[in-house]
Amino acid sequence: VTDGGRRPSALWDGAFPILLPGDAGFGGTGEGLLFNKIEDLNDLVVFAEVAARSSFTSAAKHLHLSLPSVSRRVKNLEDALKTQLFVRSTRHIALTEAGRFYYERCTKILAELKGVHEEVHDLTSKLQGSIRIYSPLGFGEQVLPAILLKFRKAYPDVVVELRVGDRSTNPTEKGVDIAIRTAELSDSNLLSRELGTLHYHLCASVGYLKTHKAPKSPDDLKDRNCLVHTAQPSPDVWEFGDGKAKKSVPVKGDLRSNSGVVIYRACMEGAGIARLPEYDVQSGVKAGRLKILFPGQLRFSRVLWAYYPRSSHVPARIDTFLNFLQAEIGFYLTL
Repeated sequence: VTDGGRRPSALWDGAFPILLPGDAGFGGTGEGLLFNKIEDLNDLVVFAEVAARSSFTSAAKHLHLSLPSVSRRVKNLEDALKTQLFVRSTRHIALTEAGRFYYERCTKILAELKGVHEEVHDLTSKLQGSIRIYSPLGFGEQVLPAILLKFRKAYPDVVVELRVGDRSTNPTEKGVDIAIRTAELSDSNLLSRELGTLHYHLCASVGYLKTHKAPKSPDDLKDRNCLVHTAQPSPDVWEFGDGKAKKSVPVKGDLRSNSGVVIYRACMEGAGIARLPEYDVQSGVKAGRLKILFPGQLRFSRVLWAYYPRSSHVPARIDTFLNFLQAEIGFYLTL
């Protein structure tokens, strides 16, 4: 978990008093147990917050505790462990070697506890909360709205925030729960789910074909005005195949853009020939404004991925939405 995308913060947000072996009323002495002197698991939360922020004062403000209370809890933990966790000075604090080791383990334990807490809560309550989604502009405008409206009807207590754009987004850096991408991300802090394969078609508008000679073969594209989507792989060389034979055709034109929406709209207005994703082609063909050229011969497709922060316990609302998205998205990926 990050604070504003810059630094880690406490993994447990609420009080968690617990009666452990060795406490009065539990029925045991707790002799020989490591935890028999730790009175409250909140001591671990406070320690983790101080370590993450390198400040007792900042941790106290974040946890809405007094500074003496934070200091006392850390001291309780050090006494229970019989180990110094921080090196303190008048201006700053730093973790000892034992403190660094303890902090690494604590964050994992607290994340596990928080996940279990959320899972139990999800089992006993209706789906609710918020989901922040980031999507490429074209997919976010053409496909997601219809799916989100269906999801909203099924789960009215879940609030969905959709952000669209054409820049790269990593969920761990941009404060989103799910990022939909066509690029594969190799980030150990992320989990991924394949949503489907997005196929592309070579298209021209009916208006363009009325005023320009239609290409008879892919080679003719060398002499046509092609609309180039610069954010795609190999934007200036388009691959075609008929059976086992493959052909690479270099293309050029008077309009280049890193936005798929710009390319789609320009193609619809008769500006040239373009590679378009199936969800764009569906609407254009049904409206009678687009024609597919060399059907089945363009060799270009991209895999759609959903990325979300790695966790041992994915919140039910996130998992439910991803399952819903996988079930609905197929309609938009097939002509």
